[in-house]
Amino acid sequence: MIRVALLVLNNGLVSTVTGPLEILMGAGTAYNQLTGKPVKPIFKVKLVSIDGKSVRGLSGFEFNVQDAINNTHEFDLILITSGGDNIPTLLKEHKQAIPWLRKQYEQGATLASICSGSALLAATGLLCGKQATTHWGLVQTFRLHFPDVRLTPEHLIVEEDRLITSGGASACNDLSLYLIEKYYDKKTAIDCANAFLLDTGRQSQTQFSALLHQRAHNDPVIAETQEIMESDYASILNLDTLAAKICMSPRNFKRRFKNATGEQPLNYLQKVRIEAAKNLISDTRKNIEEVSLAVGYTDATHFRMLFKRYAGLSPTQYRAKFRT
Repeated sequence: MIRVALLVLNNGLVSTVTGPLEILMGAGTAYNQLTGKPVKPIFKVKLVSIDGKSVRGLSGFEFNVQDAINNTHEFDLILITSGGDNIPTLLKEHKQAIPWLRKQYEQGATLASICSGSALLAATGLLCGKQATTHWGLVQTFRLHFPDVRLTPEHLIVEEDRLITSGGASACNDLSLYLIEKYYDKKTAIDCANAFLLDTGRQSQTQFSALLHQRAHNDPVIAETQEIMESDYASILNLDTLAAKICMSPRNFKRRFKNATGEQPLNYLQKVRIEAAKNLISDTRKNIEEVSLAVGYTDATHFRMLFKRYAGLSPTQYRAKFRT
């Protein structure tokens, strides 16, 4: 069996612990039980913490772990969970794990991280000069602390030299399935996904990753507006109405939005819609007309024109190249 240590960090999201725990433990067992096949466990998972004491998650839920890191032996895989969104605090509270992680890696273990756990992995120095990803909301802080890491936040999962990083919290499910396929086979990963009703084949951690650099400003009102655009892109029919919603005149809204993001609000909304369309085209069976309607365009011809402008490919070409 594959020996796995799930390193539980303070102030993390509960799902980044329970998700991998249940999915990895369910590999070779959950689907088999549901279909009446012999149970064949693949992973042996141990919950560990810095000192072996219970760990409190962001929601207040406490995890009872099985051991302290320095009491544990060699592992095949170490999975670093989320540790909250305050990277300096995360690094300060878990600095004792850094030499342990380096030692485990030197002994042959693969190190993987979820969400902000990538910061602790980067603190080992092992990611220096290597490609990695993290939660899109932590990109600026991560780059400030680890400028030598080649961060690619548009990717959901990145692996290089036995170092695996993944994006935001829900990426823990994708990472778990990725690890099942890596250590065993694709069929078992698919079986496990079916047993837990999980989506498969996701490659991007966010449909808005191409717009991350346009969130790097200090205007909270425009940031709020961007969030509205990114959540309600399909239903926004009039930007003047959106301006009124944030108590601005259309003219002032356009000026302030351009000053903050470098982009006119209409162009930004178009980009958001096209990013959403990319995911639908690559990850679903919707036809192009259905995708057009789903992202807010009733005219499929106009949608195709905009898609080609922003994606560099027609919707059909994009599907042929990136379909999962």
